[in-house]
Amino acid sequence: MTITSSFVDYISKNWIALAAIILGIANFVHTFYIGRRDKSKLMAKSLFIPNYDFIGEDYIIQIEAVNAGRRPIVLTGLVILYDNREKLSVLLEPNTPSITLAENQKFRIPTNHLDAILGKNPKGLRAIKLWFKDTLGRLYAVRGAEMNLFKYYESAETNPPTDFRL
Repeated sequence: MTITSSFVDYISKNWIALAAIILGIANFVHTFYIGRRDKSKLMAKSLFIPNYDFIGEDYIIQIEAVNAGRRPIVLTGLVILYDNREKLSVLLEPNTPSITLAENQKFRIPTNHLDAILGKNPKGLRAIKLWFKDTLGRLYAVRGAEMNLFKYYESAETNPPTDFRL
């Protein structure tokens, strides 16, 4: 008796067990895929606009978050890391404790609120990193924040803003 004939005999006698193993593996892979797809996922980015004459500003920085996952995310604040390594958590909008983002929903921090947060700093510190914080305490990094904050502060030194509005 050869190896191939013994293998064929084994499969013909135990095909139900083999089918159960294959179905179990397929079910595990499918469950893993659904679990990864259904989790909340936040994509955050920043944008520096040097000549924003549309509203009469010389420069602005915009920070935007998009829920790229399938589950809603409740954002509670913006965490700012300053150059002396101090962290500060602030509200995303004045007088609003949290923002709920549904699937594919965008949120942009109001420009005047962000200017007030970044510009009115009693110690004269510079923000170097930004994160969004959700109700579970997870932090989502804002892509491009370091570079755009640097440009923002450089523009502020050469052309300081006249007022900060809240």
